Amino acid sequence: MLNILKSNLPHKISDQRLNEYMKEVFKRAGIDNKISGYKRNKKTNRKEFMTGPKYEFVTSHDLRRSFASYFYDKGKPVNTIMKITGHKRESTFYEYIGRNPNKDYDAYNFLNA
Repeated sequence: MLNILKSNLPHKISDQRLNEYMKEVFKRAGIDNKISGYKRNKKTNRKEFMTGPKYEFVTSHDLRRSFASYFYDKGKPVNTIMKITGHKRESTFYEYIGRNPNKDYDAYNFLNA
C-alpha cells in the first residue's frame, strides 16, 4: 500500500474518463443485456431515450448510489455513509437510495454493529 501511495497511484482521472473505463469493464464482464434509458447522442450532444446494452448506460453515479444502498442495507450508520457520499441532509439521502426513513431500523443497526 505504501509503495502505491509513494508512486502517486492511483492517479487522478476525470469523471468522463472514469465513466469510459467503467463502460469497458462492464462490457468485458458481459453485462450487456438490453435496457432502455436516456443517453447522450454523440452526434447531437443531446440526451435521447434509446435502447442498448447495459454497459453503455453505466456511470460513476450508479456506483455511488449502489454503494450507499448496499451499506445502508448492511446496517452501517447513516451518518457515516452520508459523509462518504457527500449528502448533507438525511431526507435527501433516503430519497437518493429509495428508502423510507426508519429510525427504529437505524437504531437497531447502530446498537448491533
